Amino acid sequence: MVQLIQGEAKTLEFTITDCGGTVVNVESATFTFGAKTRPEKEALSFVHSHNDFDLTDASSGVVTVTLTTSDTSIDEGNYAAQLKTKFSADNIDIANVDLEIVKGIL
Repeated sequence: MVQLIQGEAKTLEFTITDCGGTVVNVESATFTFGAKTRPEKEALSFVHSHNDFDLTDASSGVVTVTLTTSDTSIDEGNYAAQLKTKFSADNIDIANVDLEIVKGIL
């Protein structure tokens, strides 16, 4: 579970591995990251496309995406998120991520 404070910008880092746990070079892949409320609604609460990702360390399997204050200025609660890594039309990996938005105390 990734916990985010409501209205806070946050960079999420992902290390892409194969089913055996070996890091995968993802320089040729494209990425999408989005989230919906739980239980899932049809509309995404936010989504980031490939151009939003920092791919500086993609050859080492590491990519990052920064959630903006607008992304996290949503209702408190649990969200179902997915990181989609697309290598080709028939080679797509989807990783599920549980997010929780909590109210800041300050």
